[in-house]
Amino acid sequence: MAGASMESTTSTSSRLAATHFPDNLVADFDMNDVDMTTAYAATGFPVRMLSFFGRVQYDFDNRYLLTATLRRDGSSKFGKDNRWGLFPSLSGAWRINNEAFWPENDVVNSLKLRVSWGANGNNSLSDGAALGLMSSANYSLGGTLLNGYAPVSLNIDDLTWEKVYSWDLGLDFGLWNNRISGSFDFYNKRTSSLLYKVTMPGVIGFSSMWDNVGEIVNKGIDFEIKSVNMTGLFRWTTNYNLSYNHNEVTDLGENDAIFSNSNTQVLMVGHPLRSFYMYDAVGVYQYEEDLYRYPTRRGSQLGDVRYRDVNDDGVIDDADRTLVGKPNPDVTMGLTNKLQWKGFDLSILFTAQFGGYLYSMSPGRYIDNPGMAYSQNVFSWWKNMWRSEEDPGDGKTPGLESTTGELRDTRWLYSSDYIRFKNITFGYKLPIPKRIARNARVYFAVENVWLWHKYAGGYSPENRGNNTYPQARTYTMGINASF
Repeated sequence: MAGASMESTTSTSSRLAATHFPDNLVADFDMNDVDMTTAYAATGFPVRMLSFFGRVQYDFDNRYLLTATLRRDGSSKFGKDNRWGLFPSLSGAWRINNEAFWPENDVVNSLKLRVSWGANGNNSLSDGAALGLMSSANYSLGGTLLNGYAPVSLNIDDLTWEKVYSWDLGLDFGLWNNRISGSFDFYNKRTSSLLYKVTMPGVIGFSSMWDNVGEIVNKGIDFEIKSVNMTGLFRWTTNYNLSYNHNEVTDLGENDAIFSNSNTQVLMVGHPLRSFYMYDAVGVYQYEEDLYRYPTRRGSQLGDVRYRDVNDDGVIDDADRTLVGKPNPDVTMGLTNKLQWKGFDLSILFTAQFGGYLYSMSPGRYIDNPGMAYSQNVFSWWKNMWRSEEDPGDGKTPGLESTTGELRDTRWLYSSDYIRFKNITFGYKLPIPKRIARNARVYFAVENVWLWHKYAGGYSPENRGNNTYPQARTYTMGINASF
């Protein structure tokens, strides 16, 4: 199979607004009739992509399978010198159970070995990212303010595709006539020429620009198993899946570290992607002697948050910020049980994740922050805040007049571990004659039944602490019918 495709997108927008129409029924107007308040017109960047692709498949005796693909993509989003990318892939499989030597009545009735390697590209960046752009700006000439244009970005002629090279080794199996079946995959993905918006020195006049900055490696396993626990009049099946992933930044070119998200996260060689980098809160200065016993910041006072002296120099400053966690979980999993008896059916789903952290800006930091007014909403643990040496609190919650409220620290860093009873659905197939309906089923479902988590600073660990609306518990009743 061979083919080609072309995509082209261009956007335009305009807006006119006016007031003091002579009549509400007037649909047309000119400058003599009304007072113009807004006049705006814009043309977006033309975005084009041209692709050529081909695929070859081979199957020998339903035992040996081979697939090879090749595609070449060109995108106008990139610099003029590097708009094209070449992305090959190759995969093969061996159905071992179809070999003549495989016993027909063996416990393992199905066994397939898979291996694959391939490359693909990513062009997910803003339109015009590689172009040197101008924007309207005012300037003074002879004491008069005039309208003009000023550069807001540089040409990036060598900006190119982010490339992901991956290989996968997998095994599919079935036992006891597929009463138990599953798959196991081990993968390695290397992302090179990472597309990232890097911070630029202010002296050049631009705060940031896109660049291909480094390399990230993801390694992990995916495992899934399905069991048919009971058959016959009462049928029960279980499906369990688990994924483990470890990612690491392996190269950043000439950069030692790239900071993002208000300097609370960092790309740093040898560490997970967007690791949290901040002050590590270890307590509160509760008593006067604490200000002499422990390292302090300039201006530290009683009731302030106390931080770990990472470099052991006796002073708390910017050099004491440190790596304190990562946003992506190590493990995610799901468990589904389905039961059927006569016309009744029941489905139960659990999901979980472990090993990650989240930083709660909202609502965590907004209502859990030194410097808040006494009349604001606060978390319950502020009942145990520091008030005085005679009432020093719990040693973890600072005073409301603490000087450390502007610092980003681990007081708002939470574990994102959770176990969620995600869904339960109960249904019944109605015994309706076929002349009325081929199938009819009524059901009742509850979404987000129960949640265990360690995230005290917000709504749900799945929401990443960024002021997103909490996941509501939803009750649904309905009927499905086909005629």
